[in-house]
Amino acid sequence: MLTALIVLCASIGQANGEIPTVFFFSQETNINNFSSLKTEFDTYFGHKGKFQPFKDLETFEDEIVGKTNGVFLVSSWHYQRLRKENMELLASGKKPKLNMTPVLVGLLNNQTTQRKILSSSKSNDSLESLKGKKIASAGSKEYTK
Repeated sequence: MLTALIVLCASIGQANGEIPTVFFFSQETNINNFSSLKTEFDTYFGHKGKFQPFKDLETFEDEIVGKTNGVFLVSSWHYQRLRKENMELLASGKKPKLNMTPVLVGLLNNQTTQRKILSSSKSNDSLESLKGKKIASAGSKEYTK
């Protein structure tokens, strides 16, 4: 998928005569060092593109408004929400915030959805029995809730 992303970036950049940016936001991942992540991807892309990760949803959305050149790596729930907001703006006669068209969609076993699995060392009758307990998660607090 990363190779396809580089090809997509290169073709977008060549079509518009500029270096495209890959904008990345995901609440599902827990990234400890955004600077290192950016440096690694920028090195990997070389002169064909640049990478811009975001820690905060609001900052990400503020940055991508009106962008016409780039690749946006977002979760399906986030894409659906942005799409819905754009449709509502269009229906009210306003200009959409962003024009996004899905190009690559992740699949696992030919399915576009994923499952969240909670495992425990002790048997629990219900999720209610976990209320107030601490759990470990690879995602953000907001995503885990």
